[in-house]
Amino acid sequence: MNTIGLVDFGDDVLIGQGVHFLSGMKQHGIKSGQLIRKQSGTNERISIGSDIWIGTACIVMANVNNGAVIGAGATVTKEVNENAIVTGDAAKEHRCR
Repeated sequence: MNTIGLVDFGDDVLIGQGVHFLSGMKQHGIKSGQLIRKQSGTNERISIGSDIWIGTACIVMANVNNGAVIGAGATVTKEVNENAIVTGDAAKEHRCR
């Protein structure tokens, strides 16, 4: 099962199982001295471009530009460049295709 928050998708996006598209990285506050459940957050719309492949079990919290490949299990916390291949936790660019 995949989770989709505030996300705009382009064309030809392949998505593996168990991918979570969150509404940015600031959905929950973490200030000290206040219960976490009472803290407000900010939802941010993210954009997934066209011609994208996102592997199984990824967590996507930032924009992914056209032609990118996100390796299985990656956590995307920063915008992914066009045609980049990223892997890991947090995802890092290794090369372009």
